[in-house]
Amino acid sequence: MIDFFEQLLNDAENVNSLDLTNKEDVEKFHEKIDELRENEAFLSLAQLFGYDLTDELDALDEFADNTFKKAEEKRKQEEKKIERASAKLTTEQGLQVHKLVQEYVDTMIRPFNNGVLSNEQINNAYAGLYEFCCWLLIHK
Repeated sequence: MIDFFEQLLNDAENVNSLDLTNKEDVEKFHEKIDELRENEAFLSLAQLFGYDLTDELDALDEFADNTFKKAEEKRKQEEKKIERASAKLTTEQGLQVHKLVQEYVDTMIRPFNNGVLSNEQINNAYAGLYEFCCWLLIHK
């Protein structure tokens, strides 16, 4: 029985070091859960105290899978991020585009706004125009 508890504690230390965002570690986690499902001493001890741990072990497996899936989705979203055209310009080019777009916004949008657009909407229009001009510049 003492060997069982020592092994269980060692396994707990190993499980604590697993990264559930890593596929190999999730597989190791599932292996440890399966070992618990098959460990007669563990199951007998749980039953001795009136516990059926099947649902809890299933929940642990599901938790590990969900954690990995969320991490995968996050990784995929990060891969999909688009590099802005403005990132490809030199500092001087960016400043020139900024000056031109700011002049356009100040002479062609703000004077004719009459309170229709909020400052946030005008700033968003500026940002869109700025990126569009940068895109034009790198694709000329």
